[in-house]
Amino acid sequence: MRAVVSFANGQYISKMARLEESLKGKTDAVFMGFNSYDQIGCKPHNVIPYQFKPYAIQAAIDKGADIVLWCDSPIHAVKDLSPVFEFIEEYGYMFFNNIGHPLGKWTNQKCLDWFGYTREQANEIMQIMACCMGFDFRHEYVRNMFADYHRLSDALYPGPWSEHRHDQTVMSFLLYDHGFNIMTGHETFFAYEEHRGILPFADSIALISGGS
Repeated sequence: MRAVVSFANGQYISKMARLEESLKGKTDAVFMGFNSYDQIGCKPHNVIPYQFKPYAIQAAIDKGADIVLWCDSPIHAVKDLSPVFEFIEEYGYMFFNNIGHPLGKWTNQKCLDWFGYTREQANEIMQIMACCMGFDFRHEYVRNMFADYHRLSDALYPGPWSEHRHDQTVMSFLLYDHGFNIMTGHETFFAYEEHRGILPFADSIALISGGS
């Protein structure tokens, strides 16, 4: 089952409602939007930053989803999502490069030590944008990678925003270690509204973060 998965509480609930509304007529995927930590069994964001992501995705899997498109609540669909899901199903996953943000700059020492890289080595590794990710859980190698992403949340997600990007940092290391390929968002399916006119947007872009 295809699913678009998100999580929001507080001021972000209205953003997730926009995401859900934007999907109408653009996908046959089920929308699974969670709005309570109790629903998914994770710790609050102020205790373990972004732990809600792997836990919300796991909750979707438990409900029968095996093709998952994770979207942060500020994202909305602007085109048919069939090509996005077809890409995930063909290649097994979908992740986008966070251009201009080397991983070493946004990794705390604990995370570097755990994965066994120096900061200089980490600066040669692409950091992803964890706001929009695709998983085909019918593949064992995807399930194994996700299991690590989920398992390491308590130990490796915490850290000050000024030096660490939490789940995004951990996922970036995992993708590198597992040999996953990363592509460029604005050349394929995803972009930030604030980059319109700065970066060239491909006609294939179907998901936008931000904007009204």
